[in-house]
Amino acid sequence: MNKHRVYFAHPINTYGTPLERTILGILTLKWRGDTIVNPGSDEHRAVVDEMRRIDPSVNVMGYFTELVKACNEVVVLPFIDGMWGAGVYKEAETVLDLTNGRYVWVINPTTHVIRFVPRLKESLRLTVEETRSRIRLPDGSPRPYA
Repeated sequence: MNKHRVYFAHPINTYGTPLERTILGILTLKWRGDTIVNPGSDEHRAVVDEMRRIDPSVNVMGYFTELVKACNEVVVLPFIDGMWGAGVYKEAETVLDLTNGRYVWVINPTTHVIRFVPRLKESLRLTVEETRSRIRLPDGSPRPYA
């Protein structure tokens, strides 16, 4: 890792939204000069789309796991109630290593206050099924972020 990289872990139903743009602006200011890695960017969406075109049954979480491994820190956007989606939690878990300067932060979705997370709380982790029910409607279309 040559340059300091900060991964923005957030629910996919916030990708491309005003909330995502606002938080990216805040992260860019806080980590001025560092690279903010946004898995919801067009670049990463294109990779995922290509992976799914080649194999519609592919689990793309491996792609994001490798992407986050190349980062020094993670900023998590939880759901409004403070719960963390399964993928977001996994991404944070992948990076967290305080002894080696690999930190996790959480940003409040309403106030945008960023706070340091010294350890992950399993009680905040949603299951894959619970996460899916928060990001997708029964017909598979995106559910509004809440």
